Amino acid sequence: MQLDEIWCIMVQGGPSGMAHLKHQKRFTVSVDQADYDALQQLCSTATPPVNLQYVMRLAVRNLLEQHASRQLTFPLERRP
Repeated sequence: MQLDEIWCIMVQGGPSGMAHLKHQKRFTVSVDQADYDALQQLCSTATPPVNLQYVMRLAVRNLLEQHASRQLTFPLERRP
């Protein structure tokens, strides 16, 4: 896996989370190196430190909750 790819497994992690695996989906996200570095920094400076999968699950959940409540603070249109 290249450094600019983040594998997001939408599970709680660890053996206790494996029971939910059949209800979860997996996808790949490619990001710029600068964004990857910033995400790694964010994860490592959290107290306690967290992993990238957790941060991505949290970000996806936050985005979906904002969308559901019509409170997105940015447009979803793709930039050219």
